[in-house]
Amino acid sequence: MPASPTPPLPVPAAPDALQRALLASCRDVFERYVAGERQALAQVGMAAHGTAHHEARLDHLAIRAQRALHAMRQWQRHGRALYVGRYLHSGDIAAHFAPRFPVHALDLQQVPDEADFGALCERLRGAAVIVNNNDLGHLQLLQRLYLSCPDTLFIACLYDNHHTLELSATISLCADLVFPAHFDYLAVLNRYCPFVCGPLPASTMQWSRADAQRLEPLLYTTERTVALSGGFTHYPQFPFRNGIVRRVMAQPVGASLELPGQGGGDHHTRRSADDNWRVWAQSKVNLMVPTMTDLPHRFFDALLTGNVVLAPRWIQPFFAQFDFSAFERPPVVWFDHADLPDMAPRVAEAVALFDAEGHAGIAMRHRWVRDHHLLEHRLERMLDEAQALVRGRAATGPSTELIAGVAA
Repeated sequence: MPASPTPPLPVPAAPDALQRALLASCRDVFERYVAGERQALAQVGMAAHGTAHHEARLDHLAIRAQRALHAMRQWQRHGRALYVGRYLHSGDIAAHFAPRFPVHALDLQQVPDEADFGALCERLRGAAVIVNNNDLGHLQLLQRLYLSCPDTLFIACLYDNHHTLELSATISLCADLVFPAHFDYLAVLNRYCPFVCGPLPASTMQWSRADAQRLEPLLYTTERTVALSGGFTHYPQFPFRNGIVRRVMAQPVGASLELPGQGGGDHHTRRSADDNWRVWAQSKVNLMVPTMTDLPHRFFDALLTGNVVLAPRWIQPFFAQFDFSAFERPPVVWFDHADLPDMAPRVAEAVALFDAEGHAGIAMRHRWVRDHHLLEHRLERMLDEAQALVRGRAATGPSTELIAGVAA
């Protein structure tokens, strides 16, 4: 991400007063953010700013809220297309939404020339854009699109939870709605985006609905091991999480776990969707150790492939948002720091749960994710919440005095 102040942003032809106010206010906020506020977020040092700063920020958010409501109405009326960041795009998503509107990939890593930029803005009119933390390859491009496309709805989802607050705030500056994946920092994000929604948890990302339906029979025929399963990426910035994984790996029950060494290796391999499915379907219990206070994709991947999840008790509050009423017992066994010296009893408890429920339990866990927790379900909810926010709301906004004062 750039560390220098952003360059002058293009002003649309004959902008109205609201658009001029938006441009002026966003320029000021972007420049403040790059100049120093971004670094202050490392300590969540928002109180360091004086009253005048926060009053100006409230004015800024009031203007951006009006811009957001306008974009929501344009989407409600036209719904021309959905553009998703390349980390969210897949053919399965396009097929899911095809009866209503086309889905296109939006690559923010490629900076277009001026002619292509203008053509892109025209294509985005009346459309919605959904990006996530990983799509923030070129902050200035996202800023330009946000400020040059007033008829486009911009949504940011922060499902990749191990990213920093700084990155979440950065993308929130360029969004009409933001969907954090957990409850941490909601108050801080509210200072960077006019509509903070959710929280919206992660989902399974490895497999599409079509994959899950096609591969489900393998869940009942593959021989499963009682060894604890899990492949973890070694993130140097999360030594506490790495230490937990290493302690479990040092025990007989954790001998099959993977955590590449200090060289920064990655457990993600370039296997096909089918091969990944077979790997996950070979176990009964999958270990989940989040990088931070979050609920990772692994939870949904494990259940989709029939596993029972072994998870740390300190993330138990996240599970209050889920409806487990279809289960006789929730498909999670908890461990805490008292269990870490010897995880064998907790693993045995999880294996016993798997064995007791048999194929019926595999099917229940698989279908719970397939029917409620795929990426398509998360995208649907984001668009639904945008519709709900604007439904029945009068077309009012910031006072004309406020707009005129900022735009002057």
